[in-house]
Amino acid sequence: MEKENLDKVLSMIKGIEKKNLEFNKYLSNLKILSRNSFLKEIISNILEKNKFFQRIQLNDNGICLAKEELKELSNGNYIEELISKIRNEPSKKIIILREYLSKLQGIAESDLNIILKSLTNKDLEELNKELLTLTKIFKIKDKK
Repeated sequence: MEKENLDKVLSMIKGIEKKNLEFNKYLSNLKILSRNSFLKEIISNILEKNKFFQRIQLNDNGICLAKEELKELSNGNYIEELISKIRNEPSKKIIILREYLSKLQGIAESDLNIILKSLTNKDLEELNKELLTLTKIFKIKDKK
């Protein structure tokens, strides 16, 4: 009976080895993307399905937004960055606002002081609206 059990175990092992070979053959025939290819595919899916990225135009020079959207987007981001700086360091609110106002084109120094005084008493939400309005009225020299 021991011989029968041994033969049974050997046939089971051969069956497992055969299935293992079939499995290895199947896996070797699968088309598996490289890491970089997989990341490129994920990024292209994100670009195709995201509404913001659908507005992006691709050309030989790289990625660019329509000029108006880029200007509006960058001004909004700049203002959001200023508001977050003020939120993180409220003691430097006047310094941050003075720096922002100094970058606006076409405003006299006396007007800057008046605007600065009116902005210092605003809460962050009102300040955000006011800064966006000022950005729409006056051009910003340098956003860095």
